[in-house]
This record gives sequence, structure tokens and C-alpha cells, in this order.
Amino acid sequence: MLARSFLKACMTLCAVFALSRPDLAWAAAEPFNVDRAMAGFVAGQQEAFEAQIEPLGTGDAASTLRRCTYLGNFLDDESAVWIESAESLHTDCITELQARFASEPEVQVFLLEQEWGEEARIKGEALLKEGASWDRALRRRVAAHLYWMDSNDRSSGRFALFAAELGSDDLVDEAATFLAGQRKYVEAAALLAKTDPAENV
Repeated sequence: MLARSFLKACMTLCAVFALSRPDLAWAAAEPFNVDRAMAGFVAGQQEAFEAQIEPLGTGDAASTLRRCTYLGNFLDDESAVWIESAESLHTDCITELQARFASEPEVQVFLLEQEWGEEARIKGEALLKEGASWDRALRRRVAAHLYWMDSNDRSSGRFALFAAELGSDDLVDEAATFLAGQRKYVEAAALLAKTDPAENV
């Protein structure tokens, strides 16, 4: 919703600028209409969305996973990236993953990332144990999701630490804070020292 309001404001400013330019006097013949411009934006988004679905296809676990991931990108109403038809397609895609490829590690992690709550937390902790031999990137995703499920819980800091030890730069700060909270200052300093410089404040 905020992104949509921001977009409308930007379009309005652009229109004001255009109308203030003598060489763009043609714009005055047809007043700028924010709602019509937004409708055009939404229509273009829908067209681009539909054009990309078909090539993704389905079949094996990898292609189905790519399709589900793609569809999920259009279900964020807060950032104005919401396409109604994507919701049912995404649900169907998730169902297909669960029915056909639930034993695949990549699929198990993806499905976990779609869930929140205590049951998901129990499932995630089980995956960390069962997936001890999995690729580091997969285990890192599980740990990170467990942390974000309840980042206000002090005990969740151990998941941040686990993710950071597996290479998650995003959770180094939280992991170091967790260690410091346990008075493990040397370990916290060591973790920060071996981490790449932050890309933002």
C-alpha cells in the first residue's frame, strides 16, 4: 500500500513537471490521470507476469520449485507487487511440491519458508538435525527462517548464530549480540572480525 502511494506521488510530480515545461505543452491537452496511469501499470505487470509463467513449466522438482518461487514474488501486497491470479497458482504449485517432491531437501526448505508458528518451528529444528549432511546454504536458510519466526525470543539468537556460522552475513549482528548477551565477548568479537564489511548501516 505504501509503495502504491509513493508511486502515485511520483507520477503526480512528473506530471506537474511536464506541465511546467513550454516544450511539453501538448500534455495540457490531456490532463494527467493518476488512476489511469496506475491501471496501466497494473495491466503491464499482469502481462509481464503471464508471459513468464509458461516458460517455467513443471515436471521435475527443480522446475516446479522455480515456478513456485516465481509465483511467490507476486504475493506481496505491501510493496504493490500483488497479482490476484498468482495466489491460486501458487497454492496449486505448493500442493504439487508437497505431493511429488516432499523428500527433496531443497523442497523441504522451501516449504518450511512458507510456514510460520510453533509447528513450523518444530519442523525447522527437526530439519536442522536431519539435514546435518545437507549443503551449507540449505541449512543456513533453515536456521535463518527459525530466527525470523520469533526474533524477539532470546533463545532464537542461537539460530542467528548458527546461520552466521554457516555464512549468513545478514544475521551476524544478531549472532554477535546473542553471544555478548551470554558474556561470550571474545567469540562475538571473533565472529565480527571474520565477517565482510557491512553493505549498509
